[in-house]
Amino acid sequence: MNTFLKELQTSITDNTPELATQAGIRIKALARFNPDSFKALVAILEDNASSPKARGAACWLLAQAQYRRASTALWKAFSGKDRDLVWESAKALSILKTKSIVPELISSLKSPSIDHRSAAAYALGMMREPRAVTHLEAMVADRKESATVRGHAAEALAYLKKQRSFPVLLSALDDPEPEVRRWAAFALGELGDKRALPELKRVALLDKSKARNGSSVRVEARRAYNRLSQTT
Repeated sequence: MNTFLKELQTSITDNTPELATQAGIRIKALARFNPDSFKALVAILEDNASSPKARGAACWLLAQAQYRRASTALWKAFSGKDRDLVWESAKALSILKTKSIVPELISSLKSPSIDHRSAAAYALGMMREPRAVTHLEAMVADRKESATVRGHAAEALAYLKKQRSFPVLLSALDDPEPEVRRWAAFALGELGDKRALPELKRVALLDKSKARNGSSVRVEARRAYNRLSQTT
């Protein structure tokens, strides 16, 4: 490992010790490239001939290092077809909170690709981007949209914490898709509006469905209910 990578790993782990294992894994993925600068990391990210794993590692390291000059390269990676790289670049953009990319991310909510729509919703939520609220609410309410996308949109609204989203999220507790109901319950717990308590209690008692990752709708509703019950 060269000096640049050693110093980068030390910087990341010193700032956030819980990322030590991830930093080691990502740097190991770049072993054969042995990048010696941030520009070299960007070059790996931009090189379509590089493996998705190496390009994903470059995404992660650039984001953790807060290297904002990589935003254009990250956006290009997001716009590609590799699912893993779409998500790695979306997470990186959300960490960097690159405001100049926001209009493109909002436009991506209309992408033909489920992965692009989902990842864009996730990134906008993690960026706490208020310009996305109307679009995200519309996605949650649109039952013709993929349940995966709508779940990510509901999660994003949880992080944005706008009271105007309450009616859409409350209505989503009656959605036919468990994925949407699960994230709507989570979001209502984050919003902190106690008007949601009766409906959350109903879902916690009666909804035995599982979301796509196996998580329980009723458990999430119970968590949200308990959280709201404890607020003053």
